[in-house]
Amino acid sequence: MYIEISKVHQGIINNVTSILTKISLGGSGIIIALVRGWQMALIMISFLPVMMIAGFMSSYYLKKN
Repeated sequence: MYIEISKVHQGIINNVTSILTKISLGGSGIIIALVRGWQMALIMISFLPVMMIAGFMSSYYLKKN
């Protein structure tokens, strides 16, 4: 029982740290882009929802197969 709980705990920790790392990298990338070239950064931010939807769809279909 303890081994199963430990595996679940490790899986949750790995997923949470992975998500936090991706969010922090994306956020810092946006901040750097806004500082360096704010006009191009605004264009990139406008495409962000489309890229997120495409990422979710691709991960859904990869998990499905």
